[in-house]
Amino acid sequence: SVHIVDGGLNVRSKGDVTIVNGFFHKSNKQKGLDIDSGGNIRIGNIQVDRYYDESNTGDNSAFGTVKLRARGFVTEHGDDAEVDLVADSLFVVADKGFYGLEVALNEIESIHSSEGDIEISDRDSVGETAAGLLVKNVRADIGSVTITADESLEVRGLWVGSGGNVRLVSRSGNLV
Repeated sequence: SVHIVDGGLNVRSKGDVTIVNGFFHKSNKQKGLDIDSGGNIRIGNIQVDRYYDESNTGDNSAFGTVKLRARGFVTEHGDDAEVDLVADSLFVVADKGFYGLEVALNEIESIHSSEGDIEISDRDSVGETAAGLLVKNVRADIGSVTITADESLEVRGLWVGSGGNVRLVSRSGNLV
């Protein structure tokens, strides 16, 4: 586990990287998490500031950026329905795919997979002041894309290669 107050973390590895628990409190846009892996990245629970569930109250919005680069895939560590990754924005390059993660994000800057599917499920925190998900750029060269959001879903850039499918779902908001 990693717990950092008012700071960030950069990780560089030739092999796989697994973060079971990572908490980065009082971050700002310049501070967050940056992982570059020569293998796969598995995420258990990363919070770049706060996500509140039904037991908490008050206004809330995550801030800070998570950047993930994997020569393999990016996926969940374990298998549960809980939110795995909380941040303001996300940037990912995952050569073999990005799947299995439940996230609480405000925006996706970019997710790119050259050989695998991209599957992401966004949930908003209770008291979230920036409800919904803005997707700036998602690209699957060989694979399909599935994006599901609890609230509104705005997609500005999405590309899939020949034979790829696209599935976009907004459970209780607008799909733009």
